[in-house]
This record gives sequence, C-alpha cells and structure tokens, in this order.
Amino acid sequence: MRTDDDALKTRRSSLSHRKLLLFRCLTVLLPFILLGSVEMALRLVSDKAVDPFIDIAPFQMFEVVGTGNASRARINHKLAYSAQNDYFSVHRPADTIRIFCVGGSACAGWPLPVEQTFSTYLQDYLEQAFPDQRVEVINVATHGLASYRVRSIFEELLEFDPTAIVVYSGNNEFLEERRYTAYDLKGLVDRTSSLETVRWFRARFGGLQSELSGDELNGIARTFFKKAQQQALELRSDPKQFEQVKSHYRYSMECIASEAGEKGIPVLLCTVPVNLRDWIPLVSYNRLAGEERAEWQKSYNMGLRGFLNQKHEEGAACMAQAIELEPEHAESYFWMGRLLEFSDREKALEYSQRACDLDYNPFRAISDFNDSLRSIANETPEVHLVDLAAAFTRESKNGIPGFDLFLDYVHPNTQGHLLVAEEVLGAMETQGLLPLIRNDVSHRMTVRSANGVPYDAKRDAAVQNRMLNLYLYNHQMQAALEQFKYLHRMVMGRTLAPGESLPAGWPPKFIEGYEVLREYEALYVSWILGELVDPSELETAKTRVDAYYDTYFPYGTF
Repeated sequence: MRTDDDALKTRRSSLSHRKLLLFRCLTVLLPFILLGSVEMALRLVSDKAVDPFIDIAPFQMFEVVGTGNASRARINHKLAYSAQNDYFSVHRPADTIRIFCVGGSACAGWPLPVEQTFSTYLQDYLEQAFPDQRVEVINVATHGLASYRVRSIFEELLEFDPTAIVVYSGNNEFLEERRYTAYDLKGLVDRTSSLETVRWFRARFGGLQSELSGDELNGIARTFFKKAQQQALELRSDPKQFEQVKSHYRYSMECIASEAGEKGIPVLLCTVPVNLRDWIPLVSYNRLAGEERAEWQKSYNMGLRGFLNQKHEEGAACMAQAIELEPEHAESYFWMGRLLEFSDREKALEYSQRACDLDYNPFRAISDFNDSLRSIANETPEVHLVDLAAAFTRESKNGIPGFDLFLDYVHPNTQGHLLVAEEVLGAMETQGLLPLIRNDVSHRMTVRSANGVPYDAKRDAAVQNRMLNLYLYNHQMQAALEQFKYLHRMVMGRTLAPGESLPAGWPPKFIEGYEVLREYEALYVSWILGELVDPSELETAKTRVDAYYDTYFPYGTF
C-alpha cells in the first residue's frame, strides 16, 4: 500500500522531470529567441544599403532644396550622364506620370546626345499619349555603376513616389577592383540573405575588402589599363571570385525587387543586350603548351582561313577541333559563331554568347546575369521583365546582335534606343502600369529630327570619333581600320587609297595607329591564308602594335 510520503515523492519526481524538460527546451530555444530579438532590433535600426558582400560607402545622387510640399530635387552626382538636371518635385503630384531609369552608361545613352536616348523617346511618346498629364521620365543612369551601386541609387528613388522604375544594369560588374572573402558562404547567403543578422555578420566579420568610395569609382584607371594590355581580370579568371561576382549581382537585384515590393512600386527589370556578333573577346584563356598548343593553333588557323575564304563548312569543322582541344578559349567560339551564321543561326548565337561569357576581361553582361533577372522577375509580383536581350536578338539583321543595333560593345545606337523605348512601353502597357493609351496614338516610335533631318549617329563626328578611340582601346583591329576609312570619307569626302596614309593634320594617335594596325593586319591575314610570311616580320609588326599601346594607352582613362 502506498503512503502519503510515496505519493508526495512521486509528485515531486514528476515535477522535477517537467522542470528538467522545460529547462532543456529553453536551453534549445534560447539561441533562437536571442537571434529573433537581435533580428527585430536590427530591423528597427538597419540601413538597407548595407551590403553583405562588400563594404561600400554611401553616396547621394540627388540634391534636395526646400521643405515640405515645396521641396524639389535634381541629379547632382558628377558621374551622372544627363542634361536633364532640372529640378522635380519631391512629392509627385497626382496628375504626374513619373518614371525613373537607372543603370550604367548603356542605360544613360552614352555617347549619344540626350535627345536620342530611349528615355527621351519614352518621354516624347507618353506626352503624346497622355496630353492631360504631366510626364517625367528621369534618367538617373551613371557611368561605371555596378549593380551594388545601382541598388544604392534605387533606394533613393523609392522616396520620390515614382510610377515605375526601369532598371537596366549589368555591364559594369567587373569594373571596380575588389576581392571577395576567401571562403564561400554562397549557400548560406542564398538561404538567409533577407536576415539582418546575416547582413550584419557578413558586413563586419566576413573578411570583406576595404571600403569602396561612394563619391568616385576606385581602380578604374588600373582596370582600363588591363583592357589596353589585354590582361585577365582576377574577378573573372579566379573561379571562386567569378562565382561571388555572379552571386553578388543576383543579391543586388533581389534586394531591388524586394525593396520595391515593400513600397508597392513597380519595377521594370531589363535583361542586358550586348554586341555578340561584331565584338571580339578581349582576353581568351588557353592552357595548352608544346605539341598540344601547336595542334590547336593549326586547327584554329584553318578555321579562320575557312572564314576568310568563305568556306564556312570547312572552317567550322576545323574550329570545332580547336574548341575540343581548348574548350575555354573565348575567341574560338566567336569565330565559330561567325562561321555558323550562314548555316545555323541558332547555333551561331549560342557560340557567340559563349564567347562573351568566356571573355577573361569582360565588360559585357554575361548570360548568367540575364538568367538571374528572368528568375527574379518570375518570382516577384512587383517586378516586370523587359527582355531586351531577346528583343535585340529578334530585331538584329543576322539573328545575332551586332553593329546594326550597337555603337560598340554595349552601347545601343539610335535604332537600339528606339527598340529599348518600345520594349519598355510595351511591358508597361501589358502589365497595366499605364492608363489606356488613346487609339489615335501610333505605337511605333520614329527617330527625332533636327531641321527636318532625322538624326543619324553615322553623321555625328563627335560620336564617330569616340567610337574610333573605343575600337582602338579594345583591340578591335578590324573595326578600327574600317572606322579610320569611314572617318576619312566623312572628313575628306573620298575613300582612302590602298597604301595611303592619313592626312598629316590628324592626331598622331590616329596616324600612327592606322599605320601599325594596317601593317600587322595585312601580315596576319596573309599568315592565316598560308601565304609566305617571314615570321620575324610578323613578330616585328606585333612589337610595333605593342609599342603603340604603350605610348598612347599608358594608363587607363575613364
């Protein structure tokens, strides 16, 4: 028979077990409780501009004057490429359509006049379509901005109550010299990037580099010098750094999407079109040496010979052998694209894109960036995709975007800007971001005219001169030689005769450049075609080209 003491002991034992269980549960839950408390505290005081990948100083794009409803703002950052620096009201009036465009120089419209950029064409169209409303299409795009800097500006734009924001960014992700943490937290960031505690931890203990300036871009000259010297960039050639660049880009764009969602502001996220057909990769990796290198060089040369002789099928077979021997060599894919263009444009596009992606000194958006944008748009209701990359491919003359839509490697020409404007407008209409457009307004945009003459960048001497400098700088020898001839016809009214030099009054950089490039190009083509070429003569010509770059491009400029 149990006594009262036995019952009391049983109750005490049961209570002790409960306390022990409760203590153990609290011990397990305590870190999560503390984490939750810290997370809530950080959310109250956090600065959304904190970046877990790099430590970047804040910078301001706008100058604001006045207070209250009378406050006005304008762009005042020194790297902004815009003549539209008029003040606008901080508080958007009810009858105003306000659209911001943000990104790098391709979004800004460089080097075209402001009136020939897509944002101006969009402004013109909306003013015609909505005569009873005030229209503000404000291009905030800025030279050299990578996505992590675009994000900082984007957060400023949210405070100005925009109707929508167009984001067109992805060509400058390798521009600033930086180094990411040596260990890989990509999986952790992917799963927990929305937590302020993770952002705080990585920003302070993640082995981040020194602070990037907010007012100016660091390391630009050194990076551009590496372009002139055709040197690989560590951010691209180091596989771990390369993966971090891609992760950082996606993270920045995801933040833009989520922050817009919190404010309920529509974002038009543009994939980034680039010149794939007419821009040769700057740096091509080749690991081969000795007999393997000689075998590869033979196949590569025979592939080029097929292109020059218009024997495209034979050339493609030889270039395929070169790619099999060295599957990472970017320029092999470029020429394979050109060879296949005449028989299989779909495959030609694939090879051309691969050439861009393999460039070890990349200043064009890679396909992984565009894939990230499509994925983000698909996952985020407030984000509307404007697939410019697909549109440029669709509208290009050869099925591969080239000089028909671009001035250089990433900057659209006038026709390219018209296409951007039409695609952005189409996305806004499809997604219901605008009121119904009047039936009597044409959906097709036309080139702006001056004195009745439509603008043509080919007749704009300032633009063509800048293009020549870019072709030279980026070792686009054939494009540069063609541009020399074009400028001579524009200025002198006639074609350069074979063997003729440029006029004596032209800049020395152009006179000497034409001579050394013409000499080297002629010898190189003869060598590829199997003609008798003295190897020492070809080497001397190449040495003259290198000396030319040392003289006229001693250090990068921006």
